[in-house]
Amino acid sequence: MIKPAHIGLISRFGKLEKKVGPGLYKYNMCTETIRQLPLMIQNGSIPGQSLLTRDNLLINCNAIYNFHFAVPELVIYKVSNPSSLVQLTIKGIIKGLVAERSFEELQKNPDSFNKACLSETARKLSGFGIKVGNIDIKDVMLMHSMQRSMA
Repeated sequence: MIKPAHIGLISRFGKLEKKVGPGLYKYNMCTETIRQLPLMIQNGSIPGQSLLTRDNLLINCNAIYNFHFAVPELVIYKVSNPSSLVQLTIKGIIKGLVAERSFEELQKNPDSFNKACLSETARKLSGFGIKVGNIDIKDVMLMHSMQRSMA
């Protein structure tokens, strides 16, 4: 049974046979498999990440994002855990982009930072059939230990 708002991919001997929508289907258990993917937009969050900026300040950074599966065939056959792939990719991109910027730049231009994260993530995940709709960096602030040492 394919759930509502999902797509089913029926493969025979490991080769994609057809795509089906929600509903009940008959299939041969010995030779065919059905895998489902949600078609709806999925949300995720990255809880506080400790990152080092270009000016050697330790910051805490939270992020939220949403994504959907643009090409289900690629997602099914190239990725075993797509939501984990999206989260780890975004974490790595945020880490790299924070390291290239100073704390002051992050505070002054959060929109340009979000756009850079989104474009880099879209470039990396397009080959897997995943489209990221939005990445929003929240709460870029100095770690408590850094605040105390600077005071």
